[in-house]
Amino acid sequence: MKTLLIGVGQCCGKLATKITTYTEKHGKKAITGALAINTAQADLHPLPIDTHLIGEDILKGGGVGGDNE
Repeated sequence: MKTLLIGVGQCCGKLATKITTYTEKHGKKAITGALAINTAQADLHPLPIDTHLIGEDILKGGGVGGDNE
């Protein structure tokens, strides 16, 4: 089975990165790719996986600051 990880938010983006790094380090080939989705550009910038910024028109890449309404 092949798996694509999608992490939404800061925590899940970091988790997808850790899982991908771990599986690659140990020679596992179950993870075919990883994507992090977030409203804050600063949370996406340091991640070594593919990223996608959402809500840029409204939030200008600054995130929701814990207020998701």
